Amino acid sequence: IIGTMNTADRSLALLDTALRRRFEFVPLLPDVREKKGEGEIKEPPLAGLVIKADGIAIDVRQMLLRMNERIEVLYDRDHCIGHAYFTPLKKEQNEDKLFDMLAGIFRNRIIPLLEEYFFEDWRKIRLVLGDNQKNDENDQFIAESDAHQDLSSLFGNGHGLESYTTKRRYTVQPAAFANPQAYIGIY
Repeated sequence: IIGTMNTADRSLALLDTALRRRFEFVPLLPDVREKKGEGEIKEPPLAGLVIKADGIAIDVRQMLLRMNERIEVLYDRDHCIGHAYFTPLKKEQNEDKLFDMLAGIFRNRIIPLLEEYFFEDWRKIRLVLGDNQKNDENDQFIAESDAHQDLSSLFGNGHGLESYTTKRRYTVQPAAFANPQAYIGIY
């Protein structure tokens, strides 16, 4: 019997404990190796996976490696993004669909996963995606802006909020998912 379990899911702690008493557990970390090891038959799942869009080559393996290095520093090793999110890209034969598939994976799986991991701490999500290092705002998945508001016009006089500063605002930029440079900027 082979079973898989995400160690990051703490809601299964009791089940996890019961299973660990009865079975052997072998950690399976994200496989971002470039080449297979000596004596191995299969290539690593993301080896050689490069997606071309608008004349730009996106190295999926390198991108995942960089995101996971950042997640490990900001959170822990158990919350790294698995290579399985990107393995459907390896099976797609139509090169025109590959970039759209990558965008869909980021939009529907990676960004929501990071939101959950970091409890919507958008500053950390920006760090994982390298958005803080991207000079062009169009390359950022998560845009950051100052939320300077006139508190009196919002709450009226006597609101008592003079000592508070308004929070920074973060918005997901849908256009970034269709921008190859947004992915390159991750690594």
